[in-house]
Amino acid sequence: WTIGGSFILDNCFGINANALVAALGVGGIAISLGFQDTLSNLIGGMQVTFMGIIKPGDNIEVGGVSGVVQDITWRHTTIEDACGQTIIVPNSNISKNTLVHLMPFGRVTVPVAVKDTSKWASLDALADELTDATKAAVLPISGFDKEPYVLFSEIGDFGVKGKIIFIVSDDSTTFTAADACIRAIAPIIA
Repeated sequence: WTIGGSFILDNCFGINANALVAALGVGGIAISLGFQDTLSNLIGGMQVTFMGIIKPGDNIEVGGVSGVVQDITWRHTTIEDACGQTIIVPNSNISKNTLVHLMPFGRVTVPVAVKDTSKWASLDALADELTDATKAAVLPISGFDKEPYVLFSEIGDFGVKGKIIFIVSDDSTTFTAADACIRAIAPIIA
């Protein structure tokens, strides 16, 4: 049918079908190249959305950009960095680059080393005293998304090592909360 149609166009109407087919081919290539990024972002957006790779509120790093996911659309993902700047990342970058789920901005980890644990009946009593001191020091600064807890990781000649971990409600107070925690626990572990 195509050959017959081109023969009729050429003989009856004087339209060169070869030129028409060539023009349509060149136009199709131009359109496909123009929509290449859009299609790549659309497919990347479908992957991100349907696979649930990220969701609003996640703290991520992708392609050298890190921040909290604000919004995900079919074309791009909006991220807010630590300075409050809005960064728009094409979804094709998320599907092509390594994606790292980071800890929340408000997460605080304070290392602890206690040389003499004989003042406490058990490590649980030490942990309770450390968490109580942390709560008392940090609550005036910010609330908690996750209450403080202590993880002990090492026992040796130096004593016991561990860390106090908590997440503050207000991300902007992370460093102030860490400072308050250290000041509160220093007299306990000294």
